[in-house]
Amino acid sequence: MLASSLIIGFFEVHATVYYVSSSSVYQDYCSLARPCRTLNDSAYAISYMNSNSEHIVNILNNPLINTSAICNTAQYNPRHFQKDTDHAASYYPSILFAYIGQFVCQKGTLQFSQINFKLEAGESKMPFCISGVASTAKIVFKDCRSSMETPGTISTRGLIEMNNSANLTFDYTSTNYYFHALVISLERRPLMQFDNNAGSITIRNAAFENVTRQYGNGGAIYVELSQSMQGLVFNNVTFKYCTVNTTNNNLGGGIYIKGNAAYKSSCTFQISSEGYKSHYIGCEARYGKGIFIETNDFTSYVTNSSSDGLKQVGNLPDTLDEREMMG
Repeated sequence: MLASSLIIGFFEVHATVYYVSSSSVYQDYCSLARPCRTLNDSAYAISYMNSNSEHIVNILNNPLINTSAICNTAQYNPRHFQKDTDHAASYYPSILFAYIGQFVCQKGTLQFSQINFKLEAGESKMPFCISGVASTAKIVFKDCRSSMETPGTISTRGLIEMNNSANLTFDYTSTNYYFHALVISLERRPLMQFDNNAGSITIRNAAFENVTRQYGNGGAIYVELSQSMQGLVFNNVTFKYCTVNTTNNNLGGGIYIKGNAAYKSSCTFQISSEGYKSHYIGCEARYGKGIFIETNDFTSYVTNSSSDGLKQVGNLPDTLDEREMMG
């Protein structure tokens, strides 16, 4: 069905499938014949985002988003932004986040499939590109990528923030699904931030490579664990050459986790499991090259593991006990 609208009686009916292409000259219906050039308020792909039982946005090539696209729907089906496999090129099309561009999920499911999220250099009004902000919100990534729009530049914003019990899942139903963040330079924000009131966070089959942060702890991921967090799982995740600025005494080249031992029983805290080990290769930080965990009672908070995954730090596997390795 093409994206168009009809007036039937007193009801305006809109299509459920939309198309977006940066090479288009149109900016309204978002049909295959007239794809929207930009993801903004005048594009039907955004303005009718919460109207129908289904909402599928096919990305043909590299549009810009320059508005706050808010998912706030009681509909069961996700608001789905995906690569158009029928008409797009073989590469993953990108979405570039402009100064005010962001996706926010308040209610319902916001899903992205085979999209490359491009971070823009310079100042941004929004601290993160994609945010989950309520317990009724779920964000799903399926085989996506992230990189800088212009290599060698620095972004002032991160990619993902989750809070207020919002849930994040990386789809791993196929072994071919993989998330890859490659060569990203950040100033003060981490690439992903999970606040102390986030919901369930599950990251599987992912790689963070050459992600650097100038200020703050956690080169790729910053986490605050609390009683309200329902779960934190990293399985089969590789952190390669992820760094924080060692001259600023920053901690956790790949991941920085902060938590209170009193809340340990309230949260599933799993970095690796047998068969799904996570690895840290060539990461750098003042302490905790691969992962740094800050807590009031480390011995109680972190259960000693037989997994080799936690011990992959620096350039070679670390032979020290995990507690010593993580600082």
